[in-house]
Amino acid sequence: MRLTELLADYPSDFQPPPDPEISSVVSDSRRAGSGSLFVAIRGEKANGLDFARNAIDRGAAAVAAESAGPEPLSVPWVRVSNARLAAAVLSSRALGDPARHLRLAGITGTNGKTTTAVLLSDVFREAWGASGFLGTTG
Repeated sequence: MRLTELLADYPSDFQPPPDPEISSVVSDSRRAGSGSLFVAIRGEKANGLDFARNAIDRGAAAVAAESAGPEPLSVPWVRVSNARLAAAVLSSRALGDPARHLRLAGITGTNGKTTTAVLLSDVFREAWGASGFLGTTG
């Protein structure tokens, strides 16, 4: 998927050219490779911007960050307002929006949530062949 396709309708400001093919979205520069979009996330102990050059050296085709990129740029730099949100949304898009193919149920309340989740998981498994649940017990 091209960078412009990945960013379609996503609020961002990016400096082309070129319009590279994006094969993955990563936020760890050590996982960057040919065609990846590196999302530089500011953390509590480290700033992803400090690792942008490493990601580019590993083959990242573009970088997304909350701040403007350094000059000169060897790859497109995408400016986003929230890097964590961008990593989530753009990763999902790059993978074909897999959540669209899921049936989801949420359970709230004071008592019986785990029991209800286990029972529903069994019902869903019978109906659709696969099921899982997340909760305090696993």
